[in-house]
Amino acid sequence: MSDKRPPSTDSSPPTKRVHLLPPEILSLIIRHLSPQDILSFSRTNHYHYTFTSSEAWRIYLQTHLPTAHAQILQEHHRNHHHQHEPQYRGLSTNWVRWAEEATRVSRNFSRAGFIATALKPEIYMYVPRGPRRGPGGGQLNALPWEPGSRGVGGGRRQTVAYHPMIDAYGEFCGDRDVLAIGAGQDIMVSKGRGQRGTLWWGFENREERGGRDDVTGLHLLRPYEKVGNKDVEVALVGRANGRLEMLELDTRGRFGVTSKPKVVVRYHTDGRMVKGMDMIHKGNGGGVLIGAILNNSSLSIYNVRQPASVGESVRLVREASEVQFVDEQPWEVSFLDHTKVAVGKSSAKPIAIHTITPSGLTQEPIREFLAKDWGDMKSVSVYAIKPLPKSSTGASANGDVFLSGCWDGIARLHDLRTPEPAVAQFRDPIGSQTPIFSLLPLSSDTFMTGVNQYGLLKYFDIRSAFSPASPPKNWATYIQTRSESDRTSPVHSLALGGGGKTVYAGLQGRVWALDLWGKGVGRRDGVREGLSMYVLQEPMCFFTQGRSEESAMGVRARAPFREWDARWRFVESVREWW
Repeated sequence: MSDKRPPSTDSSPPTKRVHLLPPEILSLIIRHLSPQDILSFSRTNHYHYTFTSSEAWRIYLQTHLPTAHAQILQEHHRNHHHQHEPQYRGLSTNWVRWAEEATRVSRNFSRAGFIATALKPEIYMYVPRGPRRGPGGGQLNALPWEPGSRGVGGGRRQTVAYHPMIDAYGEFCGDRDVLAIGAGQDIMVSKGRGQRGTLWWGFENREERGGRDDVTGLHLLRPYEKVGNKDVEVALVGRANGRLEMLELDTRGRFGVTSKPKVVVRYHTDGRMVKGMDMIHKGNGGGVLIGAILNNSSLSIYNVRQPASVGESVRLVREASEVQFVDEQPWEVSFLDHTKVAVGKSSAKPIAIHTITPSGLTQEPIREFLAKDWGDMKSVSVYAIKPLPKSSTGASANGDVFLSGCWDGIARLHDLRTPEPAVAQFRDPIGSQTPIFSLLPLSSDTFMTGVNQYGLLKYFDIRSAFSPASPPKNWATYIQTRSESDRTSPVHSLALGGGGKTVYAGLQGRVWALDLWGKGVGRRDGVREGLSMYVLQEPMCFFTQGRSEESAMGVRARAPFREWDARWRFVESVREWW
C-alpha cells in the first residue's frame, strides 16, 4: 500500500525535552539563591512555579531567617492544633507572603529604615460639668487621662515622670499587636489594628500612689496560656511596694476609658520590693514560671497558673524556691530555659547561673563569670541578660547562649559550652562608657541595646563578630524630641511586636514605637519625630532623618551630620530584597 501522506517539509530538529531536577536537588540549590533568583526561577515553568510556592520560600526562610520560620510554625501549630500532622501542611499558599514580610523587616533593620513615633494614648477621664441641676447639668467633660501622675501625699502630682515597664506580643502573619505599659502605678493596654489605628484602655486603682506603688515589672500571658476569654489580657505585675500579682485587664468593653484591674492571684513576697522580673512562657514540656528579685537579697521563682473558674477568691501562692545573696546586689533575672536561670549582679562575680531542678533552685551556681576576666576590674554591674532565640546562629536548644549588658557599655555574648568568659563583644566607639539598661534579641541573629542616657538605642548584628571580611551593619540612633527629659532619659525597657515589625522603647514618661514595617503605629496614633543616628564603623558618619535643624541632645547639626540619605529608607518592593 502506497503512503499517500504529503512529504514533510519541516527540516527543524526534534524538540528536546527539558530534564527537570527532582525536589531533593532543588531544595539544596534554593538554599544558595537570593529572593530575586527565586522569583526568576519560579517563572521558568509550571513545575518550578509549583515547587517555589510550596517549598522554595519556606526553605529560604529556614536558611536565611530561621527565627521568623520558627515563629510561623509555632503560631500555626497553636492556632490549628495540628500537633500530629506534618508541620508544613496547610502552609504552602502563604510562604511567599511571609518571606516577603520577613525579608522586608530584616532589610529595614540592617538599613535603619524605620518611622519613630511617640505614642499618645487616647484615654480619657470623664468629670461632671458644673452642678447636676440647672442648665447643662449632668453633662460630662472628657479630659485626657495622665497615668502615673498621682503622688503619695494627698494626691499631688509626681515631679518625676514614670519609668515605663513594657511587654508586647502579636502574630507574625497579622497586623494586630498587644502592648502593655506599666506607667507609674497605673497600666495601659493598646491593641493595634494596622492601618485602622490603635485602641487604648487604662487601668488604675485610685488608692495607689506614684513612687510607692510603681510598677517595676510587667509580663503578659500569651493567648495559648490564658484560660477563658482571650480578649481579657492577663498580666503578671510586680511593684515597688512589694506586691506581685496576676491581674486581669478586661478590654472587651468600651475603649478609651479607665477601669480597675481585677486581682486573681497574689504571690508571697513577704513585703519585699520587686526590683526585677522575668517570665518564661509555656513550651518544651515546661509550664509558665516567674522569677523575681526581691529587695537586695534574694531570687524567688513561682509557678504560674491562671484560675479556671470565674468568681474564685484571690489565691495566695508561695514561692516554689528561693536563693539568698550575701554581700552582693542582684539587679536582673533571666530564664535561659526551663532548667536554668541567670542572675545579673553588682559583684566580683557579676553573672551567676543557677539550675532549676524538680526540688527547686540550686543554692550554689553551676557557673559564674568573673569581672577580672572582662578587663582590669575588681567588680562590675550587669543590668540586662537575655537568651538568644533558639533558631539564632549558635544558639542551642537548652539556653546555653545568652547576651549580657554591662555598666561599661559593652554587650557580651556568652556560651556555657565553652570556658571562655565571652565569645564575642559588641561595643560602640562613641558611647563606649554608657551603661546598658535593656536588651532585646531580634530575629535574624541581631539584637538591640538601650543605654542609661540620651535615649540611645543601638543595633548589632551578631554575625559581624564572626565574619570580619563582611562589613558590619551596626548602627545607633538617638530618640530625640523637643522634651529635655527625653533627651537625657535612659531606655528603661524594650519589647518586640508581632513579626518583629515594631520595636517599643520605654523612656522617661513616654513609650516610643520604631515601626520597621511602614504601615503600623506611625500613621495616626502619635507624633513622628526626626532622629539623629550614626553607623558603628570607620570612618564614623552621622545622619539625620527629615529636616530637623538639631542633632542629638539639641546640638545644631554641623559638618559630620548629613541629611536623610538612601541608606535610611523602607524596603517596600520585592526588587529591593537581598
